[in-house]
Amino acid sequence: MGGLITTVGVVVIINVLSRALALVSGVLVTSVFGVTAQTSAYSFALTLTNAITTVIGTTLTTAVIPIYTRLKQNSLERANYFINNTLTLTVICAVVLAIIGALTSPLTASLAKDGDYNFAIYAICTMMPAIIFICLYFVFSGLLQANDRFFAVAMVSIPSSLINMAYIIFASKYFGVKGLVVSTMIGFFVQAFVLVFPMRKLDFRFKLSFDYANEDIKGIINVLGPIIIGVCSYQINIITNSAIALAHDSERYIILNNVQNLGIQIVMTIILAVAAVMYPKFSLLAAQDKTDEHGKQYLTTINATMLVLAPVTLIFIVCAKSIVNIVYGYGKFTPDDVAFGGGIFALYAISFIGLGLKELTDKAFYSLKNTKTSAYNGIVVMTVNILLSAAFVRIWGFYGIALAYSVAALTGAANIMYQYRKKYKLLLKPVFVTLIKMFISSAVMAVVCVLTNKLQLGSGKIWSVIQVGVVSVAGTIVYAIMLCLLKTTEVVNLIDNIKIKFKQGVKNR
Repeated sequence: MGGLITTVGVVVIINVLSRALALVSGVLVTSVFGVTAQTSAYSFALTLTNAITTVIGTTLTTAVIPIYTRLKQNSLERANYFINNTLTLTVICAVVLAIIGALTSPLTASLAKDGDYNFAIYAICTMMPAIIFICLYFVFSGLLQANDRFFAVAMVSIPSSLINMAYIIFASKYFGVKGLVVSTMIGFFVQAFVLVFPMRKLDFRFKLSFDYANEDIKGIINVLGPIIIGVCSYQINIITNSAIALAHDSERYIILNNVQNLGIQIVMTIILAVAAVMYPKFSLLAAQDKTDEHGKQYLTTINATMLVLAPVTLIFIVCAKSIVNIVYGYGKFTPDDVAFGGGIFALYAISFIGLGLKELTDKAFYSLKNTKTSAYNGIVVMTVNILLSAAFVRIWGFYGIALAYSVAALTGAANIMYQYRKKYKLLLKPVFVTLIKMFISSAVMAVVCVLTNKLQLGSGKIWSVIQVGVVSVAGTIVYAIMLCLLKTTEVVNLIDNIKIKFKQGVKNR
């Protein structure tokens, strides 16, 4: 267990660095180019491309890892043959989708009613080839994770972020936002390319293969439908929210997109790091028919995730405006943009726990070869989000879109956890006990955070950073103390493990 925690910790650190660079790249876009119709069109094209590739990539990764893990236990040659078939299928699907995306770009670009229509078409068409590269990245990352090669996958976005940053700093004055679109597409290519080298260390060699009658490929095809529905629902939420927002205000859309990405980048750093390490473990336990141990591992993971995400959520809600100011409040990103973005960010933060619990429970279901439940839950989330977004945007504008997203995320998490308990007869009492203790601790923490945040330590960026730091430290300390006083199982176990390791270290000396 200690090695597992260390691996998760290292992956989280690498993910933090990777996402921090991606965040800096995004900040440079608004600070150098400002909040304009062109930057909003670029942001929408990027969102659209990511949504399409995530549907394909996450679907394939989710289906590939359990089958590859099972095949590798008996024959590495057969497992690699399966991967070659998968890669060929992926490239074909990606090329078809890229062509369709380019051909339909005039229709998609028309969503920006008051925006730069011609530039939107250019951005979407230029981004479409990136679908091929990102889909390959997803399959490569699935293969590496199944072989316990987590670090290379976690680092993969670093080069692409550096490419965008270099373009903005050194060449943006010559080619503007048009050049940014091209540099982003090049960055996507690099994401797939850098994983070729760690894959070669696995003695894997790509060979073109069209054997789609192969029984292992049929195994993927049999589960693709439900997985696509489950994954697609989340991406449809993103695209729908983007379309509604773009139609509502095509110029300020980039603010909504940026603050949403800011929150999700941070929280998904934690979630995806845990999921990347735990999904292969879930899959192995499922392959060995260790259902009870699988359930115990699931409960431990869920409880730990809730305990970590609760204080993060509270800090983000209380310090929303300060965080947006620290991250985006530069150059052409005005104080009004900061205030507007802060309110949206606080509403998005409500979704964090829901996103985390849903993502991990999805992985637990997939590892047990149950894809239909996540698909059903995805439809529920999608329906709630679309209906609420369409209604709330008329009342609260962009704030309504953010609130609808959070309500849908929490609804999805509650529903899928209930389905897990119902289908696998798992007692969720430990989760409810942890949840109650978490709420009590969070309530006390919230009071401390609000009171601390009212202290005006000074003005300017440095003082904003200090203020957020003080609120975070004070709130986290109080939260940790409350969890200890309530004798929360996960915290007690953690403290006991630290004591044991400390005593062992003293003895070894």
